[in-house]
Amino acid sequence: MSIAPPTPPADPARDVVLLDVTLRDGGFHNAWDFEPDLVRAYLKAMDEAKVDWAEIGYRSLVRKGFAGALRYTDEGYVDGLPPLKHTQLAAMLDAKELEGREAMIERLFAPADRSRIGLVRIATRPRDLATTFEQVERLADRGYLTTINLMAWASVPAAERQPLLERLARSKTDVVYIADSYGSMYPEEVFEAVSQWRSTIAGLGLSDAERPFGVHLHNNLELAFANALAAKKAGARWIDAAVLGMGRGPGNLKTEILLQHFEIRHRHPRFRTGPVYELISQSWERLHQQYGWGPRAPYVLSGHLAVHPTYAQDLLESGRYTISEVTAILIALHQAGTGRSYSRDALDEAISSRPTHLPTRRIDRPARGGTTEPSSPAMPIAYARLDEFRGKDWSNREVLIVGRGPSVAQHADAINRYIESFRPIVLECNHLREIRTSPDHLSCFIVLANAQRMLDEVLQAGKGVLFGVARKAAAQMPTDDPDAPIYVEPYEVAARDLNAQRCTIPADVVSMFALAQAVRHGAKKIRVVGFDGYEATRLPGPGAPPTVAPSARELRMQQELDEFFRLLRERYPAVEVVALTPTSFALEVRSIYGEVALGQEPDAAHDEGNPREARENQGLSA
Repeated sequence: MSIAPPTPPADPARDVVLLDVTLRDGGFHNAWDFEPDLVRAYLKAMDEAKVDWAEIGYRSLVRKGFAGALRYTDEGYVDGLPPLKHTQLAAMLDAKELEGREAMIERLFAPADRSRIGLVRIATRPRDLATTFEQVERLADRGYLTTINLMAWASVPAAERQPLLERLARSKTDVVYIADSYGSMYPEEVFEAVSQWRSTIAGLGLSDAERPFGVHLHNNLELAFANALAAKKAGARWIDAAVLGMGRGPGNLKTEILLQHFEIRHRHPRFRTGPVYELISQSWERLHQQYGWGPRAPYVLSGHLAVHPTYAQDLLESGRYTISEVTAILIALHQAGTGRSYSRDALDEAISSRPTHLPTRRIDRPARGGTTEPSSPAMPIAYARLDEFRGKDWSNREVLIVGRGPSVAQHADAINRYIESFRPIVLECNHLREIRTSPDHLSCFIVLANAQRMLDEVLQAGKGVLFGVARKAAAQMPTDDPDAPIYVEPYEVAARDLNAQRCTIPADVVSMFALAQAVRHGAKKIRVVGFDGYEATRLPGPGAPPTVAPSARELRMQQELDEFFRLLRERYPAVEVVALTPTSFALEVRSIYGEVALGQEPDAAHDEGNPREARENQGLSA
C-alpha cells in the first residue's frame, strides 16, 4: 500500500547531510589496512569537498585474524589524523559484537568531548534492537551523536515494518537509517519506506528535525543513485555514499555522483566535486583496479534474490568460477534459504550442491591404440566412474600429481623422463601441454571453464579426463560406460575438513581433488611436481626490487594448501607425499633430477632430506 508522506522539505537540495563510508565499507576489500598516505589524502578531499561526515572505520572487538587500524579506530590512532575544518569523523559499531557486553562502551569510547569521533553508528537487525537501544543510551551518556542503521530492510516482512518503525522512533538515537543491504530495492520501494517513516513520526507528534531519516544504498541493480533521489524526494535527510562506490561486492552510491548532482543540478552553495575527482585520479582509480568492486552480473542476481553480496564477492575473487557457475551457486543459496546472512558453511554446501553441466556435444574418442575414432552422430558423451580406471586399488602404484606452478615448464624434460622411467599413474591438474601423454594419464578438472576450454585438446592428446562434480549432480549422471575416456567423481567442499573416502576437501581446488582421489584409491606413495606455492619471489635484472610479495589471493591459496597438507598428514599418516620440484609447502622435498639419475632404490634418493637442510648441513660440515 502506498503511503502519502507529509510535505517534503521546501528545498531538498540544501536539506541534506552527506556521510561518506569509503574507508569503513571499503575496508572489506583490504581488511581496513589502508596506507597512511591514502587516509590523509582521502580526509583532505572530504574536507575540501565539504562532505559532512567521514565514517573512517569500525570500533570493533574482533581479535581473530589481521586487520588494519581502521577496524578499530582507537583514540590514539584517531588523534594522529590530520585536522579538518569542515568534515567530522564517525565510526561504526556492529551491535551483535556488544550483545551482553554493553558495558564495554565505556572502555571503547572516551567521553565525546575528549574524542575526535563525534558520531557513532550502530549496524543492527530487528532481532538485536534490545542491545542496540542500550548501546545508544550508553553512547548518548558519553556525549556522542548516534544513528541506528537497520540492515536488510527489504527482508523485513511488510506486517512487521510499522511496529518496528515505531520502536525506532521512540528510541533515543539521533538518526534512523535503513540499509538496502542486498541492493534489491527499487526507487518506488525506497520512496515508500521513507514515506512510512515520516508518517510514523508524524503520528507520534515528532518532526523531521527531531527524527531525521537516512539511507544506505548498495548498487547491485545500478539503482543506488535513482534510489537516493527517491529517498530525498520522500524526505530523507541523511545519505551515505562512497568514493567510486567503494564497498563490498557491487559497492555503494558514488560520492562523486551525488556531489555533482547537488553542486551542478541544484547549485548547492557548499558541496564541491573537484577534490573528490582529484582523489580518484591520484589514488582511488588504482584501488578500484586492484579490488574490482562494482556491479557485475552475479551482483545483479544477488540483488534480485536478496542474497548477501559477500557470497558473490568471495566467489568472484577466488578466480575459480565462471559467471555461470557463480550464478548457479547463488541460486543454490537462495533455494536453500541460507543466502540472507553470510556463512562459510552455507557457501560450502551451495558449492557442493550446485548443478554441473558437463559437455554434451559429440567428441572424437581416442581409441585403445592411440588413434582417434570419430564418434557416431547419435552417440552422446559417455562417462565412467574412476574405479574403472586401473581398478579400485592403487596401493601398489606410485601416483604423480602434476600441479600448475611455473616449475613444470622449467623442469618439463626431467618430469617427462621420470614418467617414462617409472610409469606412475599421472593426475594432471587441468591440462599441461609440456607433459607428454603416458599410458595411465588423467587430466583433472573441477572448474567448468577450464574443462570447456581444454577438453578437445586433452582428448586429442590421448589423455583421459577426470571431472570432479558436485555430489548431488553426480548422482544424476550416467556413468555406465567402462570404455569411456571421461571419468566422473563426486566431491564436496567443507572448510577445515578432509575425508578422502567421500572426497570432502577444504576448498574448491583441483590439486586437493586430485590428491584426495589418489588417497581414496589407496595410493601410499604420492609424488608431486609443480606445487611451487606462493612465497615472495625474487625478480631478475639490475635495479629490480629484491622480492615481490604474493598477492592477497596468492596468500589465501598458500594458506589453503598449507591447511590441506596438515590435514592430510594428520588423517592419513601412512600416505607419503614428496615434492620433486621446489615448493614453499611443508612437504618433504627431493630432486626430480636425482630420482631420474639414481633410480628408485629404497632410500637412495632421500639421504639428504630437504635440500634446504642439506645446504645448511653442508655449510656446517665445511
